[in-house]
Amino acid sequence: MPRPRLKDYARQVGADQITLFRDAGVEITLADPDGKVLALLDLLDGTRTVDELADTLSARWPTVGVESVAAAVAGLDDALDAQIHRIPHPVPAAEELPRYVAAGWTWPDGTAATGVFATAVRQ
Repeated sequence: MPRPRLKDYARQVGADQITLFRDAGVEITLADPDGKVLALLDLLDGTRTVDELADTLSARWPTVGVESVAAAVAGLDDALDAQIHRIPHPVPAAEELPRYVAAGWTWPDGTAATGVFATAVRQ
């Protein structure tokens, strides 16, 4: 399952909104009257599937479901110009695996030997 990850952004959290800054002059402001957006942004670290994101958010906001989280992730992806990456956990070719293991590459969830692909995707 894809595990959405938000690239690094500086944040300014206001009363009912969040402004994300990536580069000078590049920013986006998101309405967040109830804190759901900030909670979702905090969870987009590449370690959870959309289903897991929905489970976590629904503990605080019971009306949040998988469909609404998937729509929010897609909306953020569009708004942030494809800055969210779905990391599918690809497996390197067998002959390349020892070099990744030796380099200590890992996924955010601790799965070893495939982190080089996440790094490449994030750049």
